[in-house]
Amino acid sequence: QHFDHGALRRRLDLFLAHFQRYVMGKERVPMDVEFSIADTFEELRPDWKRAESGEEADNLLIKLEGQSKATRARGLAALAVVRGPLGGPEGEGDDESDGEEER
Repeated sequence: QHFDHGALRRRLDLFLAHFQRYVMGKERVPMDVEFSIADTFEELRPDWKRAESGEEADNLLIKLEGQSKATRARGLAALAVVRGPLGGPEGEGDDESDGEEER
């Protein structure tokens, strides 16, 4: 499957955690919809243990969001090293003038 490793796996896990929390916030979910949700989780993540309480779902979200932010921060830091601190190749895009002023 496409969602079994790497960034796509992490993104799907984060989506499923948010989706799980959303469904738990519903007052009532029709039985056929609940079965469809259970089937979807089983198909995508057979080992996923669904939260039994809002607190458990919130804790999972906090954990996954923290991991996601850390991964993004590492990626942005690596990008800054490659592209330079201002977003372009080293030496490009700086704000210092080259002796000519705009008129």
